[in-house]
Amino acid sequence: TGFSSGGRGGFNIRAAQNWTDAAQGTYLAFTTTSIGGTSSAERVRITDSGNLGIGTTTPYAQTSIFATPATLNANNTIFTIGSSTAAFATTTLFSILNNGNVGIGTANPAAKLQITTATQFDGLFISNGTNVFASLVGTSASNDAGLFKLLNGGSQTVQVAANAVSYFNGGNVGIGTTSPWTNLAVQNINGGTNPALFDISSSTTANRSTAN
Repeated sequence: TGFSSGGRGGFNIRAAQNWTDAAQGTYLAFTTTSIGGTSSAERVRITDSGNLGIGTTTPYAQTSIFATPATLNANNTIFTIGSSTAAFATTTLFSILNNGNVGIGTANPAAKLQITTATQFDGLFISNGTNVFASLVGTSASNDAGLFKLLNGGSQTVQVAANAVSYFNGGNVGIGTTSPWTNLAVQNINGGTNPALFDISSSTTANRSTAN
């Protein structure tokens, strides 16, 4: 089998425009040849304006990544940050799939944003740079019970827990109204004659002991 003398990879500085004495714009192109192939293709480009394109020759931002293979599907990862250089990182820290799903702590996010952690009380925290004012974390020994908190000035006022105490301590609470006039205000929004607004019963059927 003979070997070709043609280029199989490299980088080239090329003209980005028709050159004149006063205008000589350039771009930088990086090419490689796939294993099992013989033809090189451009993989990375740095444009005359400094934009970096991976998988695209027309990057529209400072860094643009485009998934080019025809066989690529929605679950292919187009960008990842991991704790190793292996094909599948020992721990995936951050990933973006071809369908736009973003994963933190997972290589296969199943939603637009998925955070995966096995650490208790670890998850999503939102702050103003000084105080956390909202958080959504996992609790329990297996980290599979949700806990949502809202804080005001660093002091917790709302807690909704899947396996613990839940409470609202930030002001009046309204059900069926956006202007509750007392600690708990319930307003009928379903119409009807003498509708039940509050119900305590040992049955789940309708027409039980109710209060209007």
